[in-house]
Amino acid sequence: MDADRLVAGCLENSPGAWEEFIRRYGNLIYSTLMRLGLDPDAREESFQSAAVAIYRSMPRLRDSGRLVPWIIRIAYRQGVDQIRSRTRSKETPLDALTESSLHREAMPLGDEADPPDELRVRLERAQLAAEILEGLGERCRRLLTMLFCERPAPAYGEIARREGIPPGSIGPTRARCLEKARHLAAGWGRLG
Repeated sequence: MDADRLVAGCLENSPGAWEEFIRRYGNLIYSTLMRLGLDPDAREESFQSAAVAIYRSMPRLRDSGRLVPWIIRIAYRQGVDQIRSRTRSKETPLDALTESSLHREAMPLGDEADPPDELRVRLERAQLAAEILEGLGERCRRLLTMLFCERPAPAYGEIARREGIPPGSIGPTRARCLEKARHLAAGWGRLG
């Protein structure tokens, strides 16, 4: 289901549309909040408020082609609001402050609280990669995940053992999978 139909399904309260939306974009929301350095409780609270804000704001979404940056902006603002409210109410005891939370609380937050361009671009690229992986067949998805997502990346011999294929076929298969990925991105008009 493309973004237009998914958003339309959510707006029409179609069965399963909102669940599909969260399945597809939940990691994007969560990743945006993680970049702000929120602790797990604040992250969970911000995730819930971001999901509600996205749902309520959906009727005002003018261009579903801009859905990913729109989601990032809403999630980022919810996270910033969480930081501001916790800072104002001083919910964090002094002994619980960590280096990252001190950095986060000292981080300048603009009035608009839009994510910095670098963060937005990184999150958009990560979402595009996730969508491309999902659009590929299972074999390509497994291979590219092993090669580019596992740390450390397994050696070709290990991949060959796991997949039950000759080590010499990994390079050509990788090339075909990357070509499929390029075609998917180009077909979606999202090849940058």
